[in-house]
Amino acid sequence: MYLGNPSLPISVDANVAKELAKSALKERNWKDVSINSVKVVYTPYYLFDYVSYSEKEQHGQDIVSGVEKGRLVLNPETTELVEKGISAINENEFSNEVPEGVEFELRKASLGGKSAEKVCQLKTAEKFAKPVEKALVENVILFYIPVWEIKAQIDEQEIELHLGAVNQGILDEDKIPTREKTDSELVKEALNELQNPKAWVRYSRELLGMAITRKSGRGSSELLDSLREKPLRIITIVLIIILIIVVLLP
Repeated sequence: MYLGNPSLPISVDANVAKELAKSALKERNWKDVSINSVKVVYTPYYLFDYVSYSEKEQHGQDIVSGVEKGRLVLNPETTELVEKGISAINENEFSNEVPEGVEFELRKASLGGKSAEKVCQLKTAEKFAKPVEKALVENVILFYIPVWEIKAQIDEQEIELHLGAVNQGILDEDKIPTREKTDSELVKEALNELQNPKAWVRYSRELLGMAITRKSGRGSSELLDSLREKPLRIITIVLIIILIIVVLLP
């Protein structure tokens, strides 16, 4: 399908996006993750060139003393300038075609026409702390940045994730919930790690310290980090396991 406005090209395949989403959820202890749906959301932005200038008085007249020019991107939804990734935007890479077989949604810009140009001018003036009349904008174009919208099933709830279709980064990683490990999972992890004798002394010291202070010290293991909020009985179980293994050693 032909897009009415240009877009940055999709460089992350749908299958790659699915695997990235699954991996992010599994890192937070979710099991049996399934993908319910995946689509590309074309999100609108404005790309524009600006010229900002300064003046100083000389012989009773105001003369131009400095000129700055460059390119900026505006998010019309938030009316904020996008400060990151501007150098990566190259108009020569724009595409007007949706890849075949890709389900997509085309978002409409909340600003358009003269309103968009005026906001671009105001935000440029704000950025460089200049009067509005000394911040000029031109070549204002609407373009899209594609984002993968993935809906995944974890247990009995559905969660929505967004991944960059250009750079594959997860955009809302801080909103992904973490599943607390069960007591049996924690004990199983402890048993696996305790197959290495070097871990015994470290676990004993750290667990005893947690039992006394309810805090872990510097350099605590990943397992102990997950135990911090667990009841003290879990710590007791792991301590007993350590003692049993030590006693049974030949």
